[in-house]
Amino acid sequence: MPATTFERALRNSPGSGQGSLDWFRDNVTRMRPTPERVIRENRDNMTMQPMNGKMYLFQYDPKTKKRMKYYDTFPLVLKLKRLPEGFLGINFHYLHYKQRAILMNALYEYASDEELNEESNIKVTYEILKGNARTRLFKPALKRYLRPQVESRFLEIMPEQWNAAIMLPIARFEKSDNRKVWRDSNNAI
Repeated sequence: MPATTFERALRNSPGSGQGSLDWFRDNVTRMRPTPERVIRENRDNMTMQPMNGKMYLFQYDPKTKKRMKYYDTFPLVLKLKRLPEGFLGINFHYLHYKQRAILMNALYEYASDEELNEESNIKVTYEILKGNARTRLFKPALKRYLRPQVESRFLEIMPEQWNAAIMLPIARFEKSDNRKVWRDSNNAI
């Protein structure tokens, strides 16, 4: 079985820590992962029903896109809560890479297991996030997703790959570029 984009990058990654994250971001950019490629290489992890506390990639077409300043058509979301017509989650693409890493590190405080495995999840609610200064970065990334607007199955990102996934340059913003989105998010924090 051929190695996935995640596996190739992680196999060649030197050590751990911030140097690894920088190395990973630089090298994954050269591999040019696309949403289609990521989904194609990870079909075994697809699901129709996302679970709270898990991270997913999926294709999305917002219902109100004509009124939106910009939007991400391939969100990377940590699902927080089921809603009547969809769900609430944190889309990491709305944050700069460094902010993603800081937020993810703060979220690990709420992990169900100290050692991440495929059963692990993040047990956190909006109310908890709102009351914790360490997780304040979530605010501009908190998004509501309507189920009828989801255009693909959900690719579950395994917990041991969360750090790698948040560094993938695969956001697909419409009406703006990453820099503008990140600048607006930074101003909202």
